[in-house]
Amino acid sequence: MTDAPPSRRAVRLFLDSGVIVQGCLGGWGGAKAVLILAASAPERYVVLADAVDRVKVTRGDRPLIVVGGGSVLVPDRVPGVREVIRPDHHDVANAIGAAIAAVSGQVDRIFHPGQGGRRQAIDEAQAEACDQAVRAGADPEAVEIVEMEELPLAYLTNPAVRIRVKAAGPLSWI
Repeated sequence: MTDAPPSRRAVRLFLDSGVIVQGCLGGWGGAKAVLILAASAPERYVVLADAVDRVKVTRGDRPLIVVGGGSVLVPDRVPGVREVIRPDHHDVANAIGAAIAAVSGQVDRIFHPGQGGRRQAIDEAQAEACDQAVRAGADPEAVEIVEMEELPLAYLTNPAVRIRVKAAGPLSWI
């Protein structure tokens, strides 16, 4: 890393992701990182105000709710924003989203339908995807098939089909 201040693109990355900011803080180290962030603050705020204006669907100042690791970079006053709201535990909102996400299992295989035919191959792929989701921590009673794709493979001497199945469900301990 150099001592040069971050570019406009880097400032946008600072704003977009707390992970990138943490990586840069680790890379640049301590007080120097704080000076770099402070030096780029006016430009960062202009980028934020511009982004807020672009996503508004009505005129006038609207409240802005900030969550996640990058929320610490948002100032208390932003042009075009009536108030900046930071809910309780705003800094870990993205971690909560990851923690309550559905657990999934996936199968992507070539099947050669035997005597059971196409239906047996699909049933086998779905059962395997559900088993993988359960092994990953999904509730066995709530797992369901969320995606399925069947692609017949042409130009083969034996009939074959590629089957992709994704099963998902909530965590079993929630």
